[in-house]
Amino acid sequence: MGVNEFSLVIKDHVAKSRSANTHPAKLLVLSSLLGELFGVRLEELIPGVESKLGSKLWGLRGSADLIFSNVVFEIKVDLKVEHDDAKEKLMKYFQLFYEKEPERKHVGIATDVIEFVAYIPVMKDGKVVGLSKIGSINIAEAASSESVLWLDSFVFSKPKIRPSAMDLRWRFGPDSPTYCVSVEELTGLWQEVRNEKDVKLKLDLWAKNMEIVYGGRPEVSSFLDHTYLVTLVKLIVYLRLSGDNVVRDDRLFRALTGEYFDSYGIANLIEEDFFAWMLHPKIHDKTLRLVADITRELLRYDLSQIDEDFFKEIYQEIVKRSERHRIGEYYTPEWLVELTLREAMELYEKRVRERLEFWILVAGQALFFVMRYIY
Repeated sequence: MGVNEFSLVIKDHVAKSRSANTHPAKLLVLSSLLGELFGVRLEELIPGVESKLGSKLWGLRGSADLIFSNVVFEIKVDLKVEHDDAKEKLMKYFQLFYEKEPERKHVGIATDVIEFVAYIPVMKDGKVVGLSKIGSINIAEAASSESVLWLDSFVFSKPKIRPSAMDLRWRFGPDSPTYCVSVEELTGLWQEVRNEKDVKLKLDLWAKNMEIVYGGRPEVSSFLDHTYLVTLVKLIVYLRLSGDNVVRDDRLFRALTGEYFDSYGIANLIEEDFFAWMLHPKIHDKTLRLVADITRELLRYDLSQIDEDFFKEIYQEIVKRSERHRIGEYYTPEWLVELTLREAMELYEKRVRERLEFWILVAGQALFFVMRYIY
């Protein structure tokens, strides 16, 4: 589906949404949109429509409007008026999901099928105590391509996606569900091992290096952001080299330690790895589950089609602008890089040409004198 087709689908959807003034009508419009954009068949959506849920902890019973994969939609006729109620319902759903599958992470989206607001649960002692907003979009106001990318970062489409730096930023950057859930998990894992001697040493060594660069000791949150970013890079390089289409814990472990890259003769890809704290024996299994989840989402890409600097956008988003600018790290726009290189090459070619012409002239004169001497 091309850009124009996306635009028509979104425009038609917005028109239908505005004329849908009941809850069932909104549900039908959203189901239709997911089908048109992502090829989600009706039979895949039906089991999630009005799904019955129950909580032992809260003694709750409820019906989720629409559950697709690990995303639950709470649909309202007018989100501006009913937003608080939508958030209350999502908290209940998150509690129900946690009690049923504590290892599985869910994302909730409150929507009137024009405005979409995404949340993940805030947990304390096995209970949902709040919501953390991870992103939002109004598809009547945003560009159609932006709307499709935002929705697709939650409901991954099935065909292999051609990778791009911008797409990686949308699906795995700070506003994505993957980033928010992963960093929350990493924060929990960090709490479990932060007092371990070898883990504290890794943090201190990393902080000392960063202190030299940034002029002050960075926060632990930056350390966890870097852990996420480095892990993502390792996984992408591993998948690009291996061509694997399945998730295997033994290979993921070798990718995280760098052993996998050593076997390819790639030396120093992972040097001074401060982020190996994730593999501490106390959290080893949990880490591999988290990494496996990230890998499954990366498998949506056809990584053999990478043809650009894949990491530039996500690096700029995750490594905060203030930190980069403090050390004089600025990013030159691609058009300026291309212009500079082109002019430099033209100047180089001109000088080579001039020198070549000079030496041809010298050689010609020398040959002239030699021939004159002989004859």
